[in-house]
Amino acid sequence: MADVQRACIWCGNTYQAKRSSAKVCSTKCSNEMNYVRARDWDWLTPDEFTQTLMNWIASGSHMNPKHPLVAVDNALADVYRSLNNLLKVAGEIK
Repeated sequence: MADVQRACIWCGNTYQAKRSSAKVCSTKCSNEMNYVRARDWDWLTPDEFTQTLMNWIASGSHMNPKHPLVAVDNALADVYRSLNNLLKVAGEIK
């Protein structure tokens, strides 16, 4: 198999996947992901946890606070919060 450019499901960085089954970019990401699964999601198998991560990514969110999707979510929440405050000041909402 030729190297394929992929996005790490844990940190979001792109990497050259050497195997067709590769999901993470490094041992560090693999260890962090496995630690979180064992600590918080221990009732899921590794495959179920991977699918859960993929579902979160597809919905535009992520459980890793360092993932770029979390930064986007936080920025969007700040925009909504600011707009809500602006509308309150303008008297549009209670």
